[in-house]
Amino acid sequence: MHSNDSDASKTLDVQAIGPGRWAAELARPDAAVLIGLGINATLDELCERRLVAVTTHFVAPATAGHVEITVGHIDRTAARTTTDARIRQSGRVIARLLLTTTTGPDPDRRPSAAHWKE
Repeated sequence: MHSNDSDASKTLDVQAIGPGRWAAELARPDAAVLIGLGINATLDELCERRLVAVTTHFVAPATAGHVEITVGHIDRTAARTTTDARIRQSGRVIARLLLTTTTGPDPDRRPSAAHWKE
């Protein structure tokens, strides 16, 4: 499947509707889109934290249309935050995500030459 970047980003747009509450229009009711919406709402809520891990449980089938995402903090330390995101459609939970984020350095990023020791 081919799509342009603007279509893909619109598919995953979330809008703040209150503290810890986000809304989106679910264009395609598939697992990848639900996970993406949950991640985007959580990262927007936490402001610039880096995702380390995500686990998703699909509770009920989704349909195209309006969804609401609630984001709640489970545990927060200086290094990591564990967050719960629930995606609801028509008042029922359709997916639940457990996310771990960090503000630490990216382990996949190579150090710059200035940090190398000879």
